[in-house]
Amino acid sequence: MVYDSDIAWLETPGRVVDVLSEGVWIETLPLTGCQGCSGRTSCGMGLLSRRRARSRLWIATSSTLTVGDIVHVKVPARGLLNAALTVYAWPLGCALLAGSIAEAMAAPGHASVPLMFVGGLMIGVSVARWRGRSWGRRYRPHLLVDGTSA
Repeated sequence: MVYDSDIAWLETPGRVVDVLSEGVWIETLPLTGCQGCSGRTSCGMGLLSRRRARSRLWIATSSTLTVGDIVHVKVPARGLLNAALTVYAWPLGCALLAGSIAEAMAAPGHASVPLMFVGGLMIGVSVARWRGRSWGRRYRPHLLVDGTSA
């Protein structure tokens, strides 16, 4: 059995933007970089964080929160890695496999090769969507309020 303390988590700060009876909407806050960001020098992390669209997350919770509260959202690191591999690897792998099979069976440059590639891509996207739905509950974001999981 894996306990909550055994799991590696990724955390980000967020602000409560809407409170409903079943949970809250959280808008992630822009990340800040090093001191170079305040002087508008260095690597550009500050520029990227200002340009990045803020994401909103729905988190079911029974905690009493109000709009404007600052909270931390945590996600299992393994879940993020699995999601990234699923979203990118399945579609690309299926597309390359289908395109390679078409290339081996037909003459190089035949119209069936790109069609099979696109077909494989669509199959890979379908598999990724199916895998994402099955992982929905296991890898959902959690809300940290005052250092405790809510």
